[in-house]
Amino acid sequence: MRRRAGRGPGTVAVLLAVVVLAIVGVVAGGVVPGTGSERDGGRVSSVRPWSDPQPSAAATQDVRVGNALGAPVPQQSAAAVPRAVRDWVVQALPLEGDLVAVDGGASGRVRIGAIASSEVTIALRDVVVAPGHPSVVVLLSQQVRADGPSPGNVDVAGALVELPADDASASIVLSDLSGIPTDVRSVVVADAASGVVLGRAVLLPA
Repeated sequence: MRRRAGRGPGTVAVLLAVVVLAIVGVVAGGVVPGTGSERDGGRVSSVRPWSDPQPSAAATQDVRVGNALGAPVPQQSAAAVPRAVRDWVVQALPLEGDLVAVDGGASGRVRIGAIASSEVTIALRDVVVAPGHPSVVVLLSQQVRADGPSPGNVDVAGALVELPADDASASIVLSDLSGIPTDVRSVVVADAASGVVLGRAVLLPA
């Protein structure tokens, strides 16, 4: 019978070295399970918590105005809004209409809406202004047609905002409603310098 050789000190040292190398390899390979890991078929894979991507700040074209000249609104209490204006905001909006050019002046599309009952939005879309008018102003009017002593002109002092003619498609947000007419029936676009009416949009329920 063949006698089995005993394990001497040298053999034990070799086995210990193999075990140490195996442990070092496991740690270096990142196989050590951590909190929240999963075992599948003998393999250990780390499960990382899902993090939602942060939305990037989107560019806006909104023009926020609070007075007739389009100056920034100071942080103060707004003037009292007439009851008729509040009723118009709540009951009549949204409204929209085609911006019909006057003598080839300005054409496009207009829509007026509301943010709750505290702000009014005026969206100008696809606005095209004839050459010779560097900038235009936007006004709200109680009239559906040009009449009065100067039917082809408006007082630009009552304008909501002034826009460059080559980029007149914008969204205007009115945060101060105290200066809005009580019964708005149209939106007027006029030359900022002369007040000549370039286009008018008669508003209808959207």
